Amino acid sequence: MPVLLASCKPKGRPLPDLTEKYSYTNKKPFGAYTAHSIVESFYDNKFIQKKNQPFYLTYSQLNDTSSVYISISRKFFLTEEDKNGLMQFVYAGNTVFISASFIDSILLNAIGCKQKEITDILPYENAVVSLVKDIATGSNRYTYFYKPFSNYFTEVNGVYCRVMGYNEYAEPNCLVFFWGKGRMILHCDPRAFSNYFLLTKDNHTYMHQYLQLMPADPEHVYWDDYYYRYNYREQKSQSIFSALFKYPPLKFAFLLALALLALYILLNGKRRQRVIPVIEPVTNKSVAFAQVIASLYLTEDSNDNIAQKMIVYFNEYIRSRYFLNAHSFNDNFLLELSRKSGVPMAQTETLFRTIAQAQATTGLDDFQLISLHQQIQKFHQIHT
Repeated sequence: MPVLLASCKPKGRPLPDLTEKYSYTNKKPFGAYTAHSIVESFYDNKFIQKKNQPFYLTYSQLNDTSSVYISISRKFFLTEEDKNGLMQFVYAGNTVFISASFIDSILLNAIGCKQKEITDILPYENAVVSLVKDIATGSNRYTYFYKPFSNYFTEVNGVYCRVMGYNEYAEPNCLVFFWGKGRMILHCDPRAFSNYFLLTKDNHTYMHQYLQLMPADPEHVYWDDYYYRYNYREQKSQSIFSALFKYPPLKFAFLLALALLALYILLNGKRRQRVIPVIEPVTNKSVAFAQVIASLYLTEDSNDNIAQKMIVYFNEYIRSRYFLNAHSFNDNFLLELSRKSGVPMAQTETLFRTIAQAQATTGLDDFQLISLHQQIQKFHQIHT
């Protein structure tokens, strides 16, 4: 549908803004200017008071017993204090009318109902809403061409509630909740009170028939634009700080933390950190020492002494490095040394067989000495 409209629109004329912003001053397709005008004409002897604050603050300033409160918004989020204020306001004898695609479960749980909001992308069609015949004074079916009215109440409290309207799938989308001396009308398709819908054919009578359920001469009439504005800000801003700024104490604490951070940076900006000296890694001096000693004995041409010194320093390396006693090695010792050093088990076994053979042999030849030296060096290379 949007693609079709884009291809058919006259040049130089932009497509209408279809954003759902139910402000009483908004004259765009999904504003609430027409709905507000209908309320004004219905209560032509009353001044429609505007409210732009959470309901618990509004209720704290009221002492009404037969007033009307109207709120139309995309989503109707509440706090526990808001819910308690609404319930007490209704119980005192007042009438509340709320229309929102999403009504907070805090309120629905309190009245024993549940709602389903359809968020899937739906095709454009001749969408239909209807009223129960008991309250319809004329036609009880109203249509317009747009996305279907698909939201509905999945559970309705049969003791305190009565269904007042349906969507096009014959599912309840409006109910009235009786509490104390008052009543609360909940409608879950706010597009039915948009400029576009109410100005299509005779759809304005749809809202007139709901107004017939309200007091004819209330003390006051309140139109609440806070929940429209609250939800519109939520849609526009995806900032992670939006939750902080909703609550004045958290907002103040966050701004105070920013101020302290800026002060800290300002006062410490010129301080310089001392140069951190480079610490050289510890070298394996025992291996170097063994090499020096081996080269010394090499000049004396004593293979037995050279081999014994190499073995002694290698065993000391094993003891200090891996905390293993190499003087009496067995299978468990070889397995533990292989695991700790990362040298394969087969190579470890070969090395210690060579060491045992060198210790048991007198008159070690050059080939045996070189083989022992190479295996020890290879052990160190694999480990490092």
